[in-house]
Amino acid sequence: MGTFGHRWEDFDGREQFNESVTGDFNKNVGATLNSFSNTFYVLRTDLSLSPEPNPQPKYLQVNIFAVRPEGAREFSQSIRKMNAALTKTNFTSESFLSPNSAGGHSRWYFMTNGGEGPQYVLVTDRNSYQDFRPVEISLDEVMEKVYGKEEGDAVMSNVRKTFTHVSSELLRYRPDLSYNP
Repeated sequence: MGTFGHRWEDFDGREQFNESVTGDFNKNVGATLNSFSNTFYVLRTDLSLSPEPNPQPKYLQVNIFAVRPEGAREFSQSIRKMNAALTKTNFTSESFLSPNSAGGHSRWYFMTNGGEGPQYVLVTDRNSYQDFRPVEISLDEVMEKVYGKEEGDAVMSNVRKTFTHVSSELLRYRPDLSYNP
């Protein structure tokens, strides 16, 4: 479960809301959980090529990067270089993990509290399964086209060295289960 587009002060006024939904949550969901935790992420507008969507897309592709602490700065620098190349070539896919899929705007988030980190999350809008279709040029090829073979390979190699693993999730927006209008 996740919600986007909050300000920090939005959470200060949630006590009354949380109390009003706790009974329903415990009755219908709580018994099926081993544990429950909250994780907070901030939108990295300096790394993102797109604003948060409105309206909410049908699907969100979520790619979670477990970045080495010593690699966080280089990870961000590499994302900026990739964004510059994507912008320069008007590349149709912004998804770092799935550079061969079409469609979708992306945003980068950084985990600030509630899990192991550093953790960067790329969220890509998907309105249909067709948005996952392959495109003709890979992100590696875009880097080579903009920076040349040697520098393009270096950008991709450097960013891949900064993280230990990546996990991926596909979220489906369910307005019937949402507390958001």
